[in-house]
Amino acid sequence: MVTANRPSPSHEEAEEEFRRRLIQRQSEGTIDDHALQYFSRVLEDRSTLNVTLKFVRNLAHGAQVLDLGCGMGSFEVELCKSSKYECIGLELDKSFVRLAALRLKLHGYRNASFVLGDIRALPFRGRTFKIVVLHDVASVANLKDLLGEISRAIRTSGIFVFDAPLAKFYRLFPAQKSFRKYAKADITDALGRKKLVIEHALLTGMPPILQERYPLPVTLLRGVSRLVTSLPSKLQELLSQFWYDVLFVAKYG
Repeated sequence: MVTANRPSPSHEEAEEEFRRRLIQRQSEGTIDDHALQYFSRVLEDRSTLNVTLKFVRNLAHGAQVLDLGCGMGSFEVELCKSSKYECIGLELDKSFVRLAALRLKLHGYRNASFVLGDIRALPFRGRTFKIVVLHDVASVANLKDLLGEISRAIRTSGIFVFDAPLAKFYRLFPAQKSFRKYAKADITDALGRKKLVIEHALLTGMPPILQERYPLPVTLLRGVSRLVTSLPSKLQELLSQFWYDVLFVAKYG
C-alpha cells in the first residue's frame, strides 16, 4: 500500500507550530521565558528585517550568506523560502541554535544551517562569504572588536549589512537609554580601517519613499525633536521603534 506524501506546511502553519513548541518547552521548564519573549518581539518588529532581506535577496544569488547573531532563525526562515539562497547562522546561545534548527526543519527548508560560536572569533576560514549580516549592533559591546573578524571572513567585493541606532537620532528620545548608540562618523571610521566602505544607509522604519533620504534634513530633525520631547516618555518609546535605526550596507575591498 502506497502512502501519499504529506503536503508541506504553509509558512503560517510552520510558524504556529514552532510557537506551540516554544510554549510547550517553556511549560516543561526546558527553556526560559526569555526565548518566547524574544520570538514574539522579533515577530512584532520586522521593519529592519524586511529591509535587510530586500538587499540580501538582490545580492546573494548562489552565494553563502553568514548571519551573525541569528537568534532563532527569523532571517533564515524568510531568506530560505527560495532555494537560490544558502545561509549559515551563528549564535552564542546554545538553546537558540537548537530552536533555530527546529524552526527551519518545521518549514522543511534545507538550505540553512546553524553554528554555535562567538562573533568575536568566527569559526570559519577567511574569504568565505559574499554576504555577512549582523542584526542589532546595539547589543554588541564594541563594533570595532568585530570588524577584524568580519573583514577576515568576507570575500573581496563582499557586502556587510548591519543596522545600528545612531546617537544623534536617539537624542530625540530621552526615554531610550537602555543600549549603546553610535555616531555615524565613528561607524564610518571603524569600517574604513578594515577596508569597508558604506554604499547605502537607510532609515529602516520609514515609509519606502523616505528610507533613502538619510541623512534627513537638519530642519526636519529639529522639528521632530521639538515635537517628540514634548510627549510623555512612554509615547516616545513607542515612536522610537518605528524609524530611528539605520541599515548600513558596506562593501569590502
